[in-house]
Amino acid sequence: MLLFLPLSNFQQRFLCYAAFWYDFDIILTEHTHLFMAIDRLSPTILLAPPVFYQMVYAEFMRLAPWKRALRLALGSLVGTVAGPTLGRKLARRVFPDFYRQFGDSIRMLITGMAPIRRDIQSFFNRMQLPLYEAYGMVEAGVMAIRPGASTNYASVGAPLRGVNFHIEDDGEVVVTREHPLTLRYFQCADGENERTFISPNRIATGDVGKVDGRGNLYLSGRKKEIIVAPSGVKVHPETIEEELNSCPDVANSVVFMKPDKSHLTCVVVLNQLEDPAAQERVRNLAMNLKTTKKLAMSVEVAFCNVNFSKENGLLRPNMKIDRKRIAALFGGLS
Repeated sequence: MLLFLPLSNFQQRFLCYAAFWYDFDIILTEHTHLFMAIDRLSPTILLAPPVFYQMVYAEFMRLAPWKRALRLALGSLVGTVAGPTLGRKLARRVFPDFYRQFGDSIRMLITGMAPIRRDIQSFFNRMQLPLYEAYGMVEAGVMAIRPGASTNYASVGAPLRGVNFHIEDDGEVVVTREHPLTLRYFQCADGENERTFISPNRIATGDVGKVDGRGNLYLSGRKKEIIVAPSGVKVHPETIEEELNSCPDVANSVVFMKPDKSHLTCVVVLNQLEDPAAQERVRNLAMNLKTTKKLAMSVEVAFCNVNFSKENGLLRPNMKIDRKRIAALFGGLS
């Protein structure tokens, strides 16, 4: 297993402990040496945040449209005809440049830490390298898994053994575990323990979601980041971002409301940076999204001319998007 996120992240340390306990090899590297480590050490399992897989997908989207369509069609055909195991072996030969990005031995890709776009999940599935999605938090560990073979991309999966989800009246997901991982915070703001550890063995996740009849969990977004329009209509920024990200021109997007609630700002990174034609298409899309029309608010689009990264401060050390920083940088637009 290859890990490249800081070991200050609890989940990364937890996996290191698991390597000692279950006796499997582990590769630790800095994020700046990631591709060198993959090339030299050929991991079989790679755990990475969504932004990593977005980078791979963005590289694919830079291909000519006919090449993209041909590859996806071939990938789906290989999987349908040959099945998952043989299909992956054949796909490795058909798409050597794509598979080379993950080394010679990769058999499992895992993501988590933040929501991942459905089109990216579908892309990896069609290229015969299914992407597993884990849902978790420091306070409760990994709580649900969506297997790579599942095409129910809207869900983060079913709860693990000993885990139960309860949906509060306001939609917040509360989790209980048969064996709790944490009981309280050490040194925190007043009231923080009470807001999170709401009763013995019941932890408020801060996420809003629902559970279907089969136990699969669906997340809408973070409770504290919900956008409330002057009309009173509420929507999660992730819902708008999902619509924006479905556009082939878009590599990444962040949506927030101006402090004066005058309009929404959509910060967009294009697959082809500074492409005027793509900018025009995205502007038109943003003005006509189902969710933005529902809010009945004006929308502005700001194009970021660099990819989000740790180096430019637009990603946090754990590789999650830093919404507050992006909003601070682009919030002064008129």
